[in-house]
Amino acid sequence: MNKTVQRAIELKGEGKKYMASVVKSVYNTVYYHVVPIDDVIKAGKWIPANTVTFESGAVGRAGISGTQINWDITGRR
Repeated sequence: MNKTVQRAIELKGEGKKYMASVVKSVYNTVYYHVVPIDDVIKAGKWIPANTVTFESGAVGRAGISGTQINWDITGRR
């Protein structure tokens, strides 16, 4: 069993429902990819964020700002 799945099981035991992993930092904002813990356990590995093309033409991973995450039910990967 890999470390990510072990971490998912730990977080589930703590009552968490989601896992978050840092996708990128832009200036003072950190963006995360959030995945349901049950999905990580079922897949047996981390599920990566989708790749997107931004308006500027840059290509990167999709993520949401940490301020938009409910950290009471989300644990860090």
